[in-house]
Amino acid sequence: MKKWRGWRPVSLRSKLIVAVACCLLLTIGAGSLLSSWLTKDMMKETVIQNAGNSLDAANLYLTDQINRLIYISNYLYLDNELNLSLKYRQSGVYVGQTEVSDVMRKLDNLSYAGEPVYISVWTGDGKMIYSNFQSDQYRIDGLNMSSIVHSEQFAPGGRLNFWLHPSYISQQGTDEQQQPYMLSVARSLRILSGKPYGYVVISMDEQRLKEVLSKYSSTIQMMVVGPDNRIISHNDDGMIGKDFDAVKNGRSDLVEVERDMSVSGWRLAGLVPYGAAAQKINRIYQVTNLVQAVVVLLFLVLLMLGIARLTQPIARLVRVVRQIDNEHLHLRSGIRGDDEAGLLGQSLDDMLDRVENMIRQVEREQSERRRAELDMLQAQINPHFLFNILGAIRMDLLLKGSEEAAELLGSLSSLLRMTINRGNEMIPVREEMETVRHYVRLIDFQRDTRVRLEMDMQPESLEVMLPRFIIQPLVENAYQHGLSRYGGILWIQSWVSEAFLHIEVRDSGEGMDELRLEQVRAKLAALAEPVDADVFDDSDLLARTGISGIGLTNVVRRLYMIYGNQVQIQVDSHPGEGTGIMLGIPLHPYAVEADSGESTDGYSKSTIPLGTLAETE
Repeated sequence: MKKWRGWRPVSLRSKLIVAVACCLLLTIGAGSLLSSWLTKDMMKETVIQNAGNSLDAANLYLTDQINRLIYISNYLYLDNELNLSLKYRQSGVYVGQTEVSDVMRKLDNLSYAGEPVYISVWTGDGKMIYSNFQSDQYRIDGLNMSSIVHSEQFAPGGRLNFWLHPSYISQQGTDEQQQPYMLSVARSLRILSGKPYGYVVISMDEQRLKEVLSKYSSTIQMMVVGPDNRIISHNDDGMIGKDFDAVKNGRSDLVEVERDMSVSGWRLAGLVPYGAAAQKINRIYQVTNLVQAVVVLLFLVLLMLGIARLTQPIARLVRVVRQIDNEHLHLRSGIRGDDEAGLLGQSLDDMLDRVENMIRQVEREQSERRRAELDMLQAQINPHFLFNILGAIRMDLLLKGSEEAAELLGSLSSLLRMTINRGNEMIPVREEMETVRHYVRLIDFQRDTRVRLEMDMQPESLEVMLPRFIIQPLVENAYQHGLSRYGGILWIQSWVSEAFLHIEVRDSGEGMDELRLEQVRAKLAALAEPVDADVFDDSDLLARTGISGIGLTNVVRRLYMIYGNQVQIQVDSHPGEGTGIMLGIPLHPYAVEADSGESTDGYSKSTIPLGTLAETE
């Protein structure tokens, strides 16, 4: 089944050729079958008619041969001279030599004209007294008259008896071939009392019948069949005496034709092999079918060439369309013309030109829109927060003049520098952690509650590139919602595994109940759906808090904009135990930045120690 499915035509050209070929072959096949079906009975009738004509001709000759035997028997049956001679012998009166010579001469005269026949006259007790052949030629094993006349098959009363028996004439001393069978007619001669006083037997060689049957052996198997359905005469001596039905042997291809003969119960049967009789007609059909096959083959070749030429533009269009699926938009069909294929090729090329221009335009617009959105999101820094920090530092410097104020001022300076510089969208994890460290120092100075920051950063993850302000908003979210009232511990971890940069921010704050956690997860899942930039409203989507006003939803939105659905986000929380957020960021298409000692924005790199990075006092 697999091979057949793999062979099925898939192109329009192949389907068209197969369809036309099937229609043509179906038409020719249906015509041939209809013609064979309509002429089958006609052929059979013709065969039967021809065989019947042959049987009629053979029957006339055979009937003439048998009628001759019947005529001789009738003549002798009514001959007074023969009857008187037999009566004298029956009564014991001497028959003179003259009378015997007259009878013998009469028998010779009857057998002289036409085909040779053998005539014999027998007494009532089964002794042969007259014959037209020499007595030494007689063989009793071929004709035992005494046993024949006393058999049940012999019809007395002067009625005719026909039977086939072995030859009783010996051909010794002659060159003539011995004939195995003879056909005889016998009848009894009776006196008034009814007792037979003699018998007359007229015989002929079965070869005479066989010669007639053999004239038609080329077209029909002809035979003489007796009333007991036994074969009396046949071209093959081995078939004589066999049952007629056994000759047919159940063959359905034989057509049987019969004619009744003048002999009571005898019939002339013929068996015609239907295939042999219809051989000439079948040969005509074979030649016709061969010519049709050659014509069909020639037509199919011309059809394939014609269709190939007519469908060549369509095949070229298919190749172009398939290559376009492989992102080869620069290809064109180049098909031109006034027909449908030319118009289709022109339309396809024009459409490809428009699509290519539209794709370029869309790519430019998306790139500009994406950059504008990222710039807008990164630029959302709350000036009020900066003013409060600066005011606090100023008051501290006025009141204390301590070194801590100078350190805080340095952190603020670094944070402002990282925030304002937007030359690079992607920065290493190391620089992002520097931003987090400065942010934590500044936020702890502003608040009364203290938060201890612990970081466990895998060395391979420090140089991985990621978008600006990805970790800092998560830290800000932990301060605002988990650690704002009582403080606590903030853990940050990063590692590289299975082509992903994993970042986890976890706090020991208040946590969320199950309902609130499900709402947060549902909101983050909704961010994965595409958003129309023309109707995008950051005021509804972004949770503005703290220094940047970006929040968790903003971080997730930015990651989806850059990496698509490859981003992995997991939020876990338990009331009284805190909240953990884990991000999985693909390593590609952005590679790890080389450790050159200089950051991409012109500032020197610093190493972030593992373990506890900063602890507020």
